[in-house]
Amino acid sequence: MAEALEPPDSAPALSPAKPRLRGADVVSSVILQYRANFLLNELDVGNLPPVSQISPRLLIPGFVPRRRDDAPEMLHQARVSLRRMRSTIRIFSSLLDATWAEQMSGDLSWYGDVLGRARDLTVMRERILDGDLPIRSVAVRELLRKYLDAELDGALSAQRAARESLRYGDLIEQLLELEAHIAFTPPAFHSARRVLPPELDEPFKELGDAAREARRDKTAKNLHAVRIRAKRVQHGCEALALVLGKPVHRTARAAEALQRRLGTVHDASVCQEWLVELATSEPRYAAHLTQLAEFERVQAKMSRRGWRDDLGTLRVRWRRWH
Repeated sequence: MAEALEPPDSAPALSPAKPRLRGADVVSSVILQYRANFLLNELDVGNLPPVSQISPRLLIPGFVPRRRDDAPEMLHQARVSLRRMRSTIRIFSSLLDATWAEQMSGDLSWYGDVLGRARDLTVMRERILDGDLPIRSVAVRELLRKYLDAELDGALSAQRAARESLRYGDLIEQLLELEAHIAFTPPAFHSARRVLPPELDEPFKELGDAAREARRDKTAKNLHAVRIRAKRVQHGCEALALVLGKPVHRTARAAEALQRRLGTVHDASVCQEWLVELATSEPRYAAHLTQLAEFERVQAKMSRRGWRDDLGTLRVRWRRWH
């Protein structure tokens, strides 16, 4: 397996007077920064790998790895950081050693699903019990609290069980020693300006394909597919912006606006589906729960207004530099 940032003999010599950024420099710096944020919010230990060795020109603007103050926010940060590592690996997979990338992506996906269930239930609990849902019945509120707390406790128990597994231990060890394990293909050691932009073509094409399907059939599932692909474009552009600057950074912000809008749609749709299922299992409160589900359906419908405009803005900004 290749060393993390050692170019092959065939790679062009770098000028000591004006070193250029290589694709491997950019990709590794992004992964290492989110690795640091994940470990800070996931582990209860000190002496974690610092990010001080990363060149200032490769630091993600506005992003500073730090440990959060409360458990829900720590969970959120760990999940986001893990997903961004996985997304970066997938976007730039042709520049990474295939064996390493497949194994790491698989382990990140596995633990990401564990964190995702707990985080989604935390968000849903806050949305239903602390949000604007019109719950007038005390009995209904207590019913919702009972079910949500039980499901959240189950998700947190699953997280604790995952943390005790050998797979989790291997994942943490890999992340702690990431600099020694991450491996690149020879093209990754060429100019970042040349090798990184083509890696975003496929994610952007997939976004367009998902958007066409969602325009044809505006289901929550199809809109969520658009959101997932918009996230991937956002993450790829955030990495590329370290090399190409503001035009690509603006594209990342447009992708973020699209996926945030569709994230609100997704949250409302998930709540709606959960309430409908609960109404089936609790017929005594079915009328109340069905009304709440209808409220969430309307919220989802209202939230998705303007997503095509967001997509249009993203396309315009993409064409300005691509």
